[in-house]
Amino acid sequence: MHNLLAAVGVTEGPALLTDNTALGVSWWDWLSGPSVAMSAFVLMAVFTTSGTFMLLFIAALQNLSGEVQEAAMIDGANGWQRFWRVTLPQLRPTLFTVLTLGLIGTWQVFDQIYTGTQGGPGKTTVTPAYLSYTSAFESQQWGRGAAIAFVLFVIIVLFTILQRFILRDRKVSRRRMRAYAIAATPKEAGR
Repeated sequence: MHNLLAAVGVTEGPALLTDNTALGVSWWDWLSGPSVAMSAFVLMAVFTTSGTFMLLFIAALQNLSGEVQEAAMIDGANGWQRFWRVTLPQLRPTLFTVLTLGLIGTWQVFDQIYTGTQGGPGKTTVTPAYLSYTSAFESQQWGRGAAIAFVLFVIIVLFTILQRFILRDRKVSRRRMRAYAIAATPKEAGR
């Protein structure tokens, strides 16, 4: 992009893009610098995996019980409350699956980098999986390649355990159960 614009006499970007930065890099460089290659890979990954993840969510949503939604509506829950307190907790296993598959996929990107840029421009698209491959098979540093792959494995396992901890089933405390019972009692007593 910079070279194309320089050919027509534009050597600097607009002030809106060059004056503002994100993570220490101007928006002009984000949109037209070497990082565009990784942005393109991110967009490609989102495009190629979002369909699979949406199928998983659609299957999970079709499996939800309408009776629970109806009970929440009778209890007076609005749409937002039904989503956060009824639908989303029932989607927890699917959410865990999608997040885990996405996490593993982001850390193990190899084929797009190998066939696309091979780490360039300026090593902005080097991923741990591609680095492991180049260390082992191109540089013949088998130990280094194996070490990178093992560290990658450990990182993926740790993040998966963290996700499992965050998305675990939590017991409802006695205080909260009492609060729900007290909130429901006046409605039923008035009927």
